[in-house]
Amino acid sequence: MNEKTLAERPGSAAPPSDRASSWVGRALDPVVGILVLAGFFNGISGNPIHGLVLAGAGVGVVVVPPRAGAAVETAGVEVRRRGGRRWRIALPVALAFGVVAGGLQRHTWPVTVAILVPGITGLVVASRTRWREAPAERLDPGGAGLWIGVLLALGVFELVNFLLQPSRLEGSFDHPTLSTLFDEVVIGHPSRAIALTLWMLAGWWLVER
Repeated sequence: MNEKTLAERPGSAAPPSDRASSWVGRALDPVVGILVLAGFFNGISGNPIHGLVLAGAGVGVVVVPPRAGAAVETAGVEVRRRGGRRWRIALPVALAFGVVAGGLQRHTWPVTVAILVPGITGLVVASRTRWREAPAERLDPGGAGLWIGVLLALGVFELVNFLLQPSRLEGSFDHPTLSTLFDEVVIGHPSRAIALTLWMLAGWWLVER
């Protein structure tokens, strides 16, 4: 039996050059740029805590490597059964979270902590999960171009309206940013509860993927 080299063994430390190369590759991920830019604009808009959290998430995507896929042979029926049980637990938990957190005053420490706890928990669970390797698929240039166009349009819309506001700390409905528009949607407890419930369920769906 041939011995595997240290670099080939699962869980072994990668050489520094390989780690640097993987960091550069992950830093070029569009998700990282979106998180860092969102953190920057939150910071200069008077939300330094939100800005640090978003920018920190972007840095985390770069420096924390994804775990390699594990060769796990499990019957598809059993996987679906376990997934159904988890969702039956996740639904009432998400609803309870939405009702409780939605009743907290916006832009305060209690609601910030209430959102940080499940958010960080989801990131930790996702980072420690061994994902099954999926076959590489060819990127559709048309679809990629469409999404890039949508993101650029939203970015330009946000930047232009932000610069046209009376000040960086004062919103304006003459030139509303996305956050100004969304604030009006979640102005009441019921709408905040629905938004936070959907946020929790979307996060759980991402963790389960």
